[in-house]
Amino acid sequence: MNKLFLSVLLQLFANICWGSTLTFVGIDVGGTETWMITQPIDHSSPDHGTFQQKIYINRRFAKDASAPVLVETNGEWKMSSDFKPAYIAIARKDQAILVGLEHRYYGDSLPYKELTNENLKYLTTDQALTDFKNTIETLKSEQAMTGKWVAYGCS
Repeated sequence: MNKLFLSVLLQLFANICWGSTLTFVGIDVGGTETWMITQPIDHSSPDHGTFQQKIYINRRFAKDASAPVLVETNGEWKMSSDFKPAYIAIARKDQAILVGLEHRYYGDSLPYKELTNENLKYLTTDQALTDFKNTIETLKSEQAMTGKWVAYGCS
């Protein structure tokens, strides 16, 4: 069965049964899937609302869900579905899954439409690291990514 079809089918099932926090958006010609994950604007006080954070997933080198996962968060710019050649080479060699998490407040991952001083108070290292942690936990549970994880990023 096609990995994408199975992934979408599992996602639909999860949404119906458990109210998943992931939403499938699409797939590009290189096999990179685009997803949105629901994150709290303020992890210490979830009643401040939520926003959609973009995630890219590419499984083309992985044999199955137990493959290692290379997860990247970008710096202060809009993330694209193009993974860096060095990470593609590592994923190919180690048969890994590639995951990209767009940083909050950049690209399509905006908690607010307007960037006021009041709204920017949630653009902190702690909030971003908790986004990262939540994303990994969600992908482990909802996408059954059970391999070892390597996290990296830049600014």
